[in-house]
Amino acid sequence: YTLDAMHSPKNSNNNTKNDDGPMTYLVPHGGTKMGGRLWWEYDAMQSHRSKPQTDTGKYPDHLPLEQAIYKLLIPSWPIRRAIQESLDEAMIGTSSLTTINKPVVVALHPRIEHDMLLHEICSKFMPLNLTKIFDESIRTMPKFDLLFIAVSKALVHGKPPELMKQNPRLLQIALENMVTLDQARKYGVFGTKEQRGIPMLESGMSTAGKIKFPVMEASNTDGSKVVTAQSLGATELVASVVNFFTVLQADAFVGVRGSSFSQDVMSVRYYQHLDRGGSGDGGGENNFVVGPGGMRQLFGPAEPLPC
Repeated sequence: YTLDAMHSPKNSNNNTKNDDGPMTYLVPHGGTKMGGRLWWEYDAMQSHRSKPQTDTGKYPDHLPLEQAIYKLLIPSWPIRRAIQESLDEAMIGTSSLTTINKPVVVALHPRIEHDMLLHEICSKFMPLNLTKIFDESIRTMPKFDLLFIAVSKALVHGKPPELMKQNPRLLQIALENMVTLDQARKYGVFGTKEQRGIPMLESGMSTAGKIKFPVMEASNTDGSKVVTAQSLGATELVASVVNFFTVLQADAFVGVRGSSFSQDVMSVRYYQHLDRGGSGDGGGENNFVVGPGGMRQLFGPAEPLPC
């Protein structure tokens, strides 16, 4: 489709008259009754991956197009620089804990934000309590120096939705998650006032706020004209990108079942050969999946989403 064709009312499912301007969404995969078409078709693309291979226990590889996308994913230079600076700052003084040269970083994606706690389907496939995730999964990992947590602090700390207030169990979990996250930030993971724990980094929003993007104009040859995520109204989006690509830098990743974020991270780590500390064989030894039944290693690409 050309840009004009995409924005033409003739190519829209929307029968509502629009006298103020052109339509701004794509017809083939979006809008009104067909809003879920893109997801349905993507889900159909995963049908050959529904079961692991009997001989290896690995799930089949993604389609070639998907593999190409996973292999090509790389953030822009301003984001890469900000991520590295954030990690370098967090790892100052940690290298003496377990290693001589390079601190060992474990990344965790606990999907504990309020919206997921309330998700009627996907929440059944993942642990919802951050304390249990720490105790039953992170505590079992080999020694490491820094835990990076990909989480939205704002959505963990936010006011519980009215629907959650009607469920005392979920409300209690949400409040406990907030306290656990705050304690880990203040004292380190497994730390107390008396004894410092493993350093923890949760930096999506703060790192996103520091990034300056050069304006893509022919006249801006020296890159002096910049914009920020805040000026673009995209701080939360950039923070999610920061979290995603920070996780890729980790020596090991612990994700959760039922999360598309975790699934895509595992797939990128696998196809970019980042899942074994960069050794290049794509074995998956340093990707881990956490579900209600505990944690297991993931060998091969990520399993299909169960929800």
